[in-house]
Amino acid sequence: MKPLDELLYAPITMGMQGNHYGLCPALIAAAPHTSFIQRFIDSYTSFWDDHWDYNAVQKPLEIARAHPDEIQVVSEQALFWPAMNDVRVYYNTEYDFDASGQFT
Repeated sequence: MKPLDELLYAPITMGMQGNHYGLCPALIAAAPHTSFIQRFIDSYTSFWDDHWDYNAVQKPLEIARAHPDEIQVVSEQALFWPAMNDVRVYYNTEYDFDASGQFT
């Protein structure tokens, strides 16, 4: 929707998932070799095969809460809205995506 430049001043930026219980890894804007990314990768040594959502979504939020100075967290509206199941927005020709402030 618009350039991500405003999100690139932090070492890493991730967006909240729509239900606010985790960070969505669909878009991760990060500088090379950030501590946060290394912590996230290291967390996969205890990957739960039957709980991928814990590792992919909930674990990064745990890491962000433990190391808030290492990450910029933006709202789900900035990166992941409307939710894929909210088809009403997609078919609403009057919704102004440009004015919404959304990046993606």
